[in-house]
Amino acid sequence: MDPKDPRSIHGAANVRGALAKRDRWSSREEARRWLLGIKGGDVEKEKKVSGISSEHGEKKGNRDNLKEKGKTIWSRWDERAVTLFVDYAFEDIREPATSEIPNAPPASSLISFTTPKLRKDEESSLYPCLQHTIEPSKLAILSSILSSDAGKSHSARGNLHFIWAEIEEFVSKSARAEMVDAAEHRVMSQQIVKGTGHLIPQEQPDALADALYNVLVSHIAVAAGHTMRASL
Repeated sequence: MDPKDPRSIHGAANVRGALAKRDRWSSREEARRWLLGIKGGDVEKEKKVSGISSEHGEKKGNRDNLKEKGKTIWSRWDERAVTLFVDYAFEDIREPATSEIPNAPPASSLISFTTPKLRKDEESSLYPCLQHTIEPSKLAILSSILSSDAGKSHSARGNLHFIWAEIEEFVSKSARAEMVDAAEHRVMSQQIVKGTGHLIPQEQPDALADALYNVLVSHIAVAAGHTMRASL
């Protein structure tokens, strides 16, 4: 791929960002607040006031309403997605403290911190990969293959559905058009999930569930001999 291609430039920026971003916090709660861009305040006091349990996202209130969120990638996520992310994508580490003094004896004290399970060098290696920036034409071919009539009964044909994000962060309108054109008459529905960009499941899980429900209902209707299309 041409280094001047916008996707190459964006991928290189992601690599630099992944390697430069913070990856150690004193606790999962501090990591969560950093992800959401929440600054200041007494963490322990806020946890007591909001009635939050840190175990698997159990909650009795909304702790993030106590302080205004910043503008980060994760601040757009549904609170449940953020909680699950912190619970399962991070880990607590305890390791011996190291000394910067040459030939110093091993330290007897331990340090503890919270860090992502996916290390920075592992994450950064994903972004330059061509599979991460697939060509729209290849996506169009994939759409055609998935919706192929070969070997399908009449009732199983034309059952391709598209669920799009509202914000064109990675798939442009022209790329969407190519995919739909490749599918030709096989497209049964197209839906747009409002207020979403690159990560629909994390940003609007309930709206995504509604969109998937529309798809399932449309198939049930077709099987029953009725024509039904999900709303655009």
